[in-house]
Amino acid sequence: MAIRSIQNSKTSKPPITTTNKPQQSTHHTMLQHFKNFKSLSNIIVILISLHILYMSFTNLSVVPRLRGSGEYGEYLSMIGGNARVDGILPNVLVVGERGSGVDLVTNWLVSSGGCTAQSPDSNTTSSAETNFFNNPSLHQLGCAFYSNLFKQCKESNASLILDGTPETLFNPTRVYNTYKSVPGALDSSLKIVVMLREPMSREFYLFNQQNKSSSMEFEEYVKDVLKPHVLKMRSSGQDAVQQLTIWAKKFKRSQMLVLSYDELEFNRGRFAWRLKKFLGSNLNGDLITDEEGDALARKIPDGAYDMLDGLYWGKNMELYHFLHEKRGPHMEHVPFQEFEYGMNGDVLLPNVLLLGAQFSGVSLVSICACITDLLIQNKACRATVFNRETYSITKEPHFFDKLDQYNKGMEFYARRYKHCYLDKMTDIVIDGTPNYLTYPERVKELYNKAPRETLAKLKFIIVLREPVGRERQVYWTKKAAYDQAKDKKNGWFQDIVNRESGEAMSFLQYVNTTLLNQPDLLTESMYVDHLSKWFQLFRRHHFLILSSDELVNNPNSVQSRLGKFLGKELSGSLGKLGDDGNVDPRAKAVLSEWFREKNEELYKFLADNPGAEMEQNPFPRFGVSSGAAASV
Repeated sequence: MAIRSIQNSKTSKPPITTTNKPQQSTHHTMLQHFKNFKSLSNIIVILISLHILYMSFTNLSVVPRLRGSGEYGEYLSMIGGNARVDGILPNVLVVGERGSGVDLVTNWLVSSGGCTAQSPDSNTTSSAETNFFNNPSLHQLGCAFYSNLFKQCKESNASLILDGTPETLFNPTRVYNTYKSVPGALDSSLKIVVMLREPMSREFYLFNQQNKSSSMEFEEYVKDVLKPHVLKMRSSGQDAVQQLTIWAKKFKRSQMLVLSYDELEFNRGRFAWRLKKFLGSNLNGDLITDEEGDALARKIPDGAYDMLDGLYWGKNMELYHFLHEKRGPHMEHVPFQEFEYGMNGDVLLPNVLLLGAQFSGVSLVSICACITDLLIQNKACRATVFNRETYSITKEPHFFDKLDQYNKGMEFYARRYKHCYLDKMTDIVIDGTPNYLTYPERVKELYNKAPRETLAKLKFIIVLREPVGRERQVYWTKKAAYDQAKDKKNGWFQDIVNRESGEAMSFLQYVNTTLLNQPDLLTESMYVDHLSKWFQLFRRHHFLILSSDELVNNPNSVQSRLGKFLGKELSGSLGKLGDDGNVDPRAKAVLSEWFREKNEELYKFLADNPGAEMEQNPFPRFGVSSGAAASV
């Protein structure tokens, strides 16, 4: 909801055009023309308009005429007496609270050829906002008046007829009744685009845009103006969640595309893809955002942040639940990605996590360890070791995958990296634990408590290895532990030990005896299931997905990708890793079939969810090691 009480309500602002400017309150109403007329000619024009409208209301005959094959819009023939007015109802409504990006989306659609309303008093001035449904003085003029605002769109043969009035969000019943009065207008040709934005940042954005000359501090505004207004609106049912519930009852959910401003801001390509798919239109215009204003909107003062968090957190949870229960069209983000914001404070955490996959290396060499070493060579800062801990903790703290460590909390984890920030050693602070791939919820939970800047800068590196080779590496790691153990009857490697002989199984025996009877052991190699969870919780462009095949065959290319992703030229070398030998073809045949379907899902998932520009696209298909039969 927009800034209200400290605005000058007497100031008349121009209508929004297709330039990238902050949204302003615009009210092109006939009521204003009554107030502003200065000449007899204006009076005559208004009287004639009223006469036409009166005749339309008393002798209205509405006949829908579909253009072409009927894909877009409903043409209306409105005949009143001897007067004939031709118009069209919009086939795209872009709605959302002020500051949520409605104007940006509408401007993009207009720059791509979309048609907007014509001002009632002009044949040339157009406006992206009609305010028809939220302005009682306009709404009482009826469907004929509303349709005539778009009559020029019929002449231009535009495929997208737009009304980009944000406040339409709060008037679903009026929209429904208007379109219901026109036969066929409620069918699937009507598209409703709903823009949602994290409410605290949205309110601070509006405050910064509309009150630059005000002496009121944001904390004071939140306490004295915004909070009472929000509570009053909620008590009357005027909040986004309640209104979306009504929209979903009045219209088919498949007609409504709910979009997140977070995705518009941080993954514009994916945002554009969703909208193009939904509208079935090739949008070639420019999708422009207010990057400076958005950056400032994330720097919410601490005092205001605490008040707003309590005001909006519960409603956000209601929103996520509603969108989970009421699924939209197939291109909509499912589940809806939670708004990302964190708590202010002095706690600072790593900004680079190497998630795994575990055992993605060859010859008992961890690829994640190789990447960690390369970054450390380039002055990346690593964890510190506490009392009696092993030195390996510096590279792999194992915080998120070890419950006893995770339960020690954020402050404990942050203490490992405090020296990095105090000494200002580097702009890369790394946790290279390769076991985190299966713990996205823990990472999300912790970083949601961190400073917002930390969450915004967080980056993830994931190395994926062909699953059969990875499972063979798991086996070899267990085998090495078995060979070195004095007590071979106890240890984490027991699932490769033959119960009768006490000897280690071959890889083929391990596959047939252990893996196929305990399929849960194979789930970590089903990468698509894990990635889908990560991408729901964090923004896609925060991830760099690498292929272990490329690292083995072309390490320089991987090093280049890493440098571009981290925004840092990396000196030194990853080195070239050799192949780890042959896989028993019998074991390979069994496991390849087991993983085939999940691998195909992975390729499609990554193609449908492309990452940053330096990432391989499409992701290369895995190559399975081959060779003579081995009995290892």
